[in-house]
Amino acid sequence: MPMSAENGAAPDRFVFDDSRFLFAFTHDMRSHLRTVLTRIQLVQAGAGATLPEAEKAFLTEAAAAAGDMNGLLTALVSYGDVTAKSDSLPLSILLRGVLIANEGTLQAAEAEVVVANDIAEAGIHVPVALQGVFKELLSNAVRFRRADTRLRIAITARRGDNDHVEMAVADNGPGVPAADTERIFAPFQRLLSRAEYPGHGMGLAIARRILTAYQGSIAAEPTPGGGLTVRMLVPASTRA
Repeated sequence: MPMSAENGAAPDRFVFDDSRFLFAFTHDMRSHLRTVLTRIQLVQAGAGATLPEAEKAFLTEAAAAAGDMNGLLTALVSYGDVTAKSDSLPLSILLRGVLIANEGTLQAAEAEVVVANDIAEAGIHVPVALQGVFKELLSNAVRFRRADTRLRIAITARRGDNDHVEMAVADNGPGVPAADTERIFAPFQRLLSRAEYPGHGMGLAIARRILTAYQGSIAAEPTPGGGLTVRMLVPASTRA
């Protein structure tokens, strides 16, 4: 049954109304973080050889924490900076670009990515901003893959009702319980520990923001046989 834009989106309780404030805040925070990292690196370079192992470990942890904070600030900027634009691309070309850009990550994970052959034939055009959505979905599939099974990602799309495009990205990873499939799209929501699966808990929230900006929707469900299937719906774009 086709997913409607209304049913696919949840109330967004995490909204930045003033992007200028967000930009200024993150700029200042990054400036402080650079100072922290610089000081840590100076200590490591100058006195690192004479420090006890425990203190060296503390410095390493501090540097990692500062790096994580910088990544979180970057994610916050991406979340608050989503705006709809008129640029569009054929979906087949957009996917090709995303796969090329993420080729190294996918190869390192030994992932098999299968794109439905009929996507190019359908002549579907979508907003260029969906590059960010597919990047997040591929990144999630790689991050949350099974250790004992080769990762397989299947991408499909078709033109649905009312000139909408229905897309899906399915993987064979550990999946998400059906009761938690809505939670994964909320900012900062993590179902697993950061120690086991690094990340900021913002990727799918950003993906939803992008789809919502284009009057679209995104939702997830368990993949039959194991894994997660993310379904997206967006109005087909006029050709650029």
